[in-house]
Amino acid sequence: MGSTRLYAVYDPVSRRCTFSNAGHIPPIVLPPSGTAELPELPVGPPPGLGGRPSSPHAVDAALLLARTRALSPDAYATWDISDDPRQVARLRTVVAEQLQR
Repeated sequence: MGSTRLYAVYDPVSRRCTFSNAGHIPPIVLPPSGTAELPELPVGPPPGLGGRPSSPHAVDAALLLARTRALSPDAYATWDISDDPRQVARLRTVVAEQLQR
């Protein structure tokens, strides 16, 4: 017995949605244009079954509705940081100040 997975992550800054598919039927995406799309996704094997799926399972369906919103530029901050460990203390201060704002 196995199961399939379709995992989606939405980034409200870039307004991009990224999918990972493990044997599930492809999602239908309805963008702001109102025209339904079937994104082309590589399909990996269902967890625990090994091997690639030969076809989508007819009884394997789910419905998830999500209304996405973009964050305005004043709702987030970005910083270019180096991998220097001495930057940690400074960045803690900068992040704390941003969160207070």
